[in-house]
Amino acid sequence: MRASATRQRRWRSGGWAGAALLLVCLAAPAPAQAGSVIAPPWVDAALNPCSSESWQLVRWPADGRCYPIFQQGPCPASQELVWDSDAGRAACRCPDGFLLHGPTQRCYRRHTRGPCPLRHSLQVDAASGEARCRRHGKCPPGELFWPPDGQCYRYLSRGPCGKGELLTVSHATLEPQCGCSRRLMARSYWPHTDSCYQQYTRGPCPRGLVFAFNATRRRTECHCHAGLTRNFDPSSGQCFALGERGPCPVGNEFVFNNVTARPECRCPDDSLVLADSGACYRAFSQGPCGDGRFVAPRPEAPHQGVCVRNPCRPGELYFPSDKFCHRIGGQGPCPLGQLVHYEQFRGISYRGACGCAEHFEQNFWPEDGQCYELQTRGPCPPNFTFRFDADRRRTECVCDPELGRLLEADSGRCEQVVSAAPLPCPVGHADTRGCRCPPGLQADPRTGQCVSPLERGGLRSRRRLTRSRDHTETADTTEGDSHVTGTKVISPR
Repeated sequence: MRASATRQRRWRSGGWAGAALLLVCLAAPAPAQAGSVIAPPWVDAALNPCSSESWQLVRWPADGRCYPIFQQGPCPASQELVWDSDAGRAACRCPDGFLLHGPTQRCYRRHTRGPCPLRHSLQVDAASGEARCRRHGKCPPGELFWPPDGQCYRYLSRGPCGKGELLTVSHATLEPQCGCSRRLMARSYWPHTDSCYQQYTRGPCPRGLVFAFNATRRRTECHCHAGLTRNFDPSSGQCFALGERGPCPVGNEFVFNNVTARPECRCPDDSLVLADSGACYRAFSQGPCGDGRFVAPRPEAPHQGVCVRNPCRPGELYFPSDKFCHRIGGQGPCPLGQLVHYEQFRGISYRGACGCAEHFEQNFWPEDGQCYELQTRGPCPPNFTFRFDADRRRTECVCDPELGRLLEADSGRCEQVVSAAPLPCPVGHADTRGCRCPPGLQADPRTGQCVSPLERGGLRSRRRLTRSRDHTETADTTEGDSHVTGTKVISPR
């Protein structure tokens, strides 16, 4: 069902102009070469006799009549006629971005209030897959809850809205929405582009000016003067929006210091400043460091950063909490129901995070909305194995005969009937099924044995030293750089 809906969205994305172009292409003889137009699935006359009249028509099984596809046709109100490729016939579905509410049998746009009570929005229940009314989260005074991302944003700020719009409240449904009104947002309205901007931000203004409302002239304008104490930078004589870079070095934020009563440049939380440039970079991100290196806290000055070698192998991420590397997709140090994955960051980051989401398709268990490591018990009953069925595109619990287990037909239990002897780990592949090292240990890629990270680092160092002596070469060292032993970062001496 989901795959067919995705294909239909692709055919529909071009609108009627795209439909006309496709009709011309279908009428012309298709060349027998790569790049030729592929007809949509409902053009098959054996499945859809109406396609002989027009490819935009589909046959409705209930009455045998032809109806235009992607319109309401014989469907209930708020639904549209689509083609179900799995069933090979026309069907009724909600349009893209809409959810079917069971009690009312109507389609409502996702994340909107729809038929829900005040301060609720329509969401998909992870366990059942049905549309449910979910209560909004609690926000501080002066802020609104935005259901699509579950975050709080300040009223009349840009927040999650597009350029030229501000976050406000719908007078009809009393739900948060993005918009711009000359009458209701006079202090934020810019008549030259018919747009709205948050006050004391740059908005539509040139660099060095801020957008604000002039109470004397009763209009918005771009200006800057020393009286704007929170935005005025004395060193440059210009004004900048708070929370942005402004006149600061890379990675800094232009903020107001309530103690000194003047603006200043400051590193954001979880960022480190490089002493030589004053630039700030997120901890454990690549930043200005070369490939395979990241910015780590300097031990003697935790707020300063230094470039160090990444101790993790490909497919692993670093966790500062235990100073070890953990495999992506494994449970690692995460709580049950969460797995190791990349942290949310636009650049290159080598630090791992714990979490679970529906797009973790191969590890997501819809019954409880959590994620589990493959080839483990996970959420399954005793002796069952948690796996991903590539054909059905979903996870499942399997009683695996290869592990010496059989499923009892009467009780439905998975019984261990043959003791599975542990196999030796193949060299360099210690993470395969049945060859996983205990927590705190790592497999040596040469021997496959499980050793401590410090011992593994010592083995690597001795091998490098031996190779260096055999080839009479000098070990490569970099002055002032940090070194890595095993999976722990050690500061330079």
